[in-house]
Amino acid sequence: MADLGEFKLEGLKLAVDTTMNVLRNPDDVQPELKIAATLHSFFNRMRRNGSPTAIRHFVEATESYTRAITQEMIHKHAGHIQTFEEYRKYRPDTSAVKIALATLEYAHGIDIPDEVLHNPIISELTLAGNEILTWANDIYSFRLALQDAVNYVNQLIEQRVQDYLATRAKLPSFGAHLDGEVARYVKGVEYSIQACIEWSLMTTRYFGTDAETVKETGVVNVVLNSEVKLGELAHGGHESE
Repeated sequence: MADLGEFKLEGLKLAVDTTMNVLRNPDDVQPELKIAATLHSFFNRMRRNGSPTAIRHFVEATESYTRAITQEMIHKHAGHIQTFEEYRKYRPDTSAVKIALATLEYAHGIDIPDEVLHNPIISELTLAGNEILTWANDIYSFRLALQDAVNYVNQLIEQRVQDYLATRAKLPSFGAHLDGEVARYVKGVEYSIQACIEWSLMTTRYFGTDAETVKETGVVNVVLNSEVKLGELAHGGHESE
């Protein structure tokens, strides 16, 4: 929603209120705001055949996202530069990955009760998958000019991959009636990570007309966006793999 910097603070708050009203009162008249109108159409189609649990998870995920991007905009409006830990705390919500995973539940007819979805092992798999996907996306988004920064993010991703694998090995049984649902959900998390990577290398959003070349070579010519200030980092540009 806020990805393109489309809204100022008050405009964003209005857009968030309009969007959440769509989910809380889906039988109301379709709003004029395009984003909310699109969600209104999508959500009402979900309601026709989605399980109550999947629908509720979608609403909760969207609420977490809208709350997080509003807080992020408040920080920007106040001139507050988040520390890395602050940024990392909010990023799983601002990334909208939670919405994607809630949609996954609906799309595949997965019905997981809250006590299973919020089990520490499932929660960690979800968070690790979210961060793996998000950190990879952040590399593409910022197109950092410093190889050290890219290397650091790569270390974060590698650590979270190891965390994910170690946690998955501890996956308990939730009973014969739920183990199949859980297995499909976990596989969906993994597919979502790979799908985002593939999409990032297909769309022109990140690499323009170089997307196919980047996919084939693994090499990106990066430059520092003049509007992005990264502490005291020096300007410059070189290749990053």
